[in-house]
Amino acid sequence: MATHTTPTESESAWREVAAGVHLLTAEPDTVTIGLVVGSEAAVLIDTGSTPAQGARLRARVAEVTDVPLVAAVITHGHRDHWFGLAGVDVPGYGHESLVDLAAAPDPELQTGLARAGLTAAELRAPEHPVSLAGVVALGDRRVELIFVGAGHSRSDLVALVPGEGERPTVIFAGDLVESLPEEQPTPQIGPDADLGSWVDAVGQLMGLAGDAIIVPGHGAPVDARFLDTQGGDLAQTRFLAQQLAADGVPLAEAEHRGEWPLPWAAIEPGVRQVYAGIPKRLPLI
Repeated sequence: MATHTTPTESESAWREVAAGVHLLTAEPDTVTIGLVVGSEAAVLIDTGSTPAQGARLRARVAEVTDVPLVAAVITHGHRDHWFGLAGVDVPGYGHESLVDLAAAPDPELQTGLARAGLTAAELRAPEHPVSLAGVVALGDRRVELIFVGAGHSRSDLVALVPGEGERPTVIFAGDLVESLPEEQPTPQIGPDADLGSWVDAVGQLMGLAGDAIIVPGHGAPVDARFLDTQGGDLAQTRFLAQQLAADGVPLAEAEHRGEWPLPWAAIEPGVRQVYAGIPKRLPLI
């Protein structure tokens, strides 16, 4: 297997956010990588942008623990979270849709492969596809894998580390939650996102959150209050788009006709989706 690295790839030091739960930041995409350590085993949450970065992350587990790394979990099928799996020599877990996506990459994934200098043959599908739920046992603790619904992508998978006693629950939410940029955290609605389902997925995530530490795919950990705010922004975006479309406001005018809670550049693909799903009484696009 060929490996590729770029001069801009780097990884920060590990930092512990709860007992046995460690994070680092992987550049160039500012991905938050997780490591959950139990009494008998450990699991990596996301794997970085390239096989070379994944291999480095695998090696750096030894900085935190000497228990064996037994699995890597992919929170969703975007290159900056998934492509490193090919460099991590442990079984992979991910949503079942990643198996088909690896066999027949869509245009966005093809672009990501080209950017990383990889071929489709170097993309590794998770050996343990998850449909609705799964678990990785680590001895005295476990990581629960939950599909709360598509949103940021069709393959969003939440990794929940149950708390016990003084140990808080930690939820790795992938890019369903975004705490970057710090001045206005904005979830990114890309071509494979589903704004309508995303709102519902955040609602499901709220049901799990409680007092948990929530780890976004990019940025610092947040809490349920942050999640509620970001979910509200997505819900308001969906509602405004539905209202404008139903009122016959053309998509070309939508940016200036709504009081959008998030930057237009980030939400425009989602607004376009909503418009496409509204029965057209007038020309809207």
